[in-house]
Amino acid sequence: MIINLKTYLATLKQNEGSNVPSLRELAHSIGMNEVSFSRIANNKINQLTLEVGDKIIGEMRRRGFNMQVSDLLMYQDDSISQSVQN
Repeated sequence: MIINLKTYLATLKQNEGSNVPSLRELAHSIGMNEVSFSRIANNKINQLTLEVGDKIIGEMRRRGFNMQVSDLLMYQDDSISQSVQN
């Protein structure tokens, strides 16, 4: 599984414009440290709690975006990506 948040926000920014929140704005609005939130957005963590995922999706929906779990998380088969690298 990978966290797709940064790509999701970038796509929204291209299509929706300036009302898409920055990572900093999202971190502050859900009460999370910016560095910790950046690690999540850059897929630099090994686990994401349901509580944090719920806060992210809830905040995006509160801002008018119909974010789904599939916008936040994406399945990636590690065996396929490893065989491509070899």
